[in-house]
Amino acid sequence: MSVEDVEAIKANCDLLSAVTSEISLGSFKARFAGKEMDVTSMGVEPDYSRVRNANVKLGRFISLEDVKNWSKVCVIGSKIRSELSMPQDPIGQSIDIAGSNLTVVGVLEEKGNTNGQDQDKIVLIPTSTSQKRYSGRKSVDVVFAQPKDSAQLDNAMQQVWELLMKRHNNAPGFKI
Repeated sequence: MSVEDVEAIKANCDLLSAVTSEISLGSFKARFAGKEMDVTSMGVEPDYSRVRNANVKLGRFISLEDVKNWSKVCVIGSKIRSELSMPQDPIGQSIDIAGSNLTVVGVLEEKGNTNGQDQDKIVLIPTSTSQKRYSGRKSVDVVFAQPKDSAQLDNAMQQVWELLMKRHNNAPGFKI
């Protein structure tokens, strides 16, 4: 699915209260002050926090300005701060993720494991930054959406399906 598809869903699917994409970048080395660890990195948008319950404990989440400006910023999981011996308040610190220095703007609340992945060892960066600096792709891996009213879930899913079918000439391959 393309970034343009995500923007079309945001603009045309009025039964949704939030829409966000995710770009899975995989596992990278994170480095800070001579220490390193393996982390999972993802490109995300501002609504990711709300839709995926990625709550910030310290600092802030990725902003629309970060996405528009391809900002070299990140929100880190709580174990990254502790395992790399970062300051108690790492906001404004520079962390090396796969050879690119990113400024820490937020630290996530502890979340634990989800589907075998340690959510406290993730690095979230703006989707645009992930595309320009890491993946080189213009596509996203998954789109998450939240209906305005849970009673309208089926109708919201249908609205998204119809929009994607219209945009892609009824091409198969989308799971809603």
